[in-house]
Amino acid sequence: RCLLDLEDFSPAFRSFEKSNAAYREAHPKWLGLKTLFQQDIWAQRTYVDALSKRSRKAGETETPLFAKPQAFVAGFPRSGTTLLRTILASHPDLAVVQESPAFGDACVFMPGGLATPATPEHILHNARTQYYAAVKALIPNLPYRVLVDIYPFNTRLVAWMKELFPQAKLILMARHPCDVCLSAYMQTFEINTLTAGMLTLEDTVQTYIELMSLWNDAVKALSLDVLTVRYEDIVSDFQP
Repeated sequence: RCLLDLEDFSPAFRSFEKSNAAYREAHPKWLGLKTLFQQDIWAQRTYVDALSKRSRKAGETETPLFAKPQAFVAGFPRSGTTLLRTILASHPDLAVVQESPAFGDACVFMPGGLATPATPEHILHNARTQYYAAVKALIPNLPYRVLVDIYPFNTRLVAWMKELFPQAKLILMARHPCDVCLSAYMQTFEINTLTAGMLTLEDTVQTYIELMSLWNDAVKALSLDVLTVRYEDIVSDFQP
């Protein structure tokens, strides 16, 4: 990073290559985790297809356990979700949960057979209950009007956002793909199924394509109403 600050870019990039090579060697499970991510993307695409063929009954909605509006913020790592969290957290009516596995953990209640005709309501209810219990532990006694869940890893779960919380608002934090991919490649993440695909520049680009293609295809197939916030707009012309 010192080389970057000195604008000595070629040696800086070689340093990042060596660092990521050492990280791969220190985490031999990274290839297996990357494969699990690709399998997860395929499974979520199957679920998007199944959900797009269903139709909710007129007036049907999720059980209002908290009876408060919900919003999810998605995006690729390094797209500016942390910046957006800082901005949103300053609003007194918002409770912001960042990088919590609560939603993904709740989704384990969802059926393994992703192409089932419909998910039973009791399973949906159990998943929502699990999610809200985890969230409540993160923001105990915090007064708010809208709950905002920000976690790039949840981007792949867009279909479950739709099924569990059909009234939730969806926000996509977007940044130029070149900036996102290079920044993600240069970052040292805790390794998981998503970040295992960011240990070479080629893999980082492919991971970006797979994740954001899933999101875009789901938005189209499920007719989702998404607010896109561009990182470049925030940093160039931020207006509170």
